Amino acid sequence: MITEIEHQSCLILISQEKCQEMISLDSELYPIHSLELSGLDSAATEILKNQGLKNEETWLNLINLYESHPKYLQYISILIKDVFQGEVAEFIKENSLILTEDFKTLFDSIWVRLSEVEKEILLKISQNEQPISRDEIKQLLSLSSMDIINGLQSLTRRFLVSKLENDQKLYTLSAVFKEYLRIYHH
Repeated sequence: MITEIEHQSCLILISQEKCQEMISLDSELYPIHSLELSGLDSAATEILKNQGLKNEETWLNLINLYESHPKYLQYISILIKDVFQGEVAEFIKENSLILTEDFKTLFDSIWVRLSEVEKEILLKISQNEQPISRDEIKQLLSLSSMDIINGLQSLTRRFLVSKLENDQKLYTLSAVFKEYLRIYHH
């Protein structure tokens, strides 16, 4: 591993989840920084422009629908070009999240790596319209507190579950991932 020898190199890792090994390293010995990137702004419109999509006035709706996620926008742009002749306005008229096979492939590869506990937690969160607390998850599932806490920590590190900071900790899923679970795992 890169931490086993002394050097002055800089390593940049890009991942969909936080690496457990990196989290556990002593931050004083190893100056490791993690940066969570949330949705794109102007770069999202560049993705749509580069795909040659039409109806620029409707792009913001599309960007919001697919959570400004670059990969999601690439997937859906291809569909819009192929089926809707690049007309974003026509696609938006469908008035729903549409998941292509690319989405299914991406999410299937994530799903197969999850533990049974993590899958149970995700399915339970996905069944709720509103964000759900850890206590509610505990009441709804016959899992130990330790399993739920460890499962939520792992799912949060994988960016599959988001925490909402209010008076109490509430957990929710991305709308796109929630739709995947609704279609393929309910």
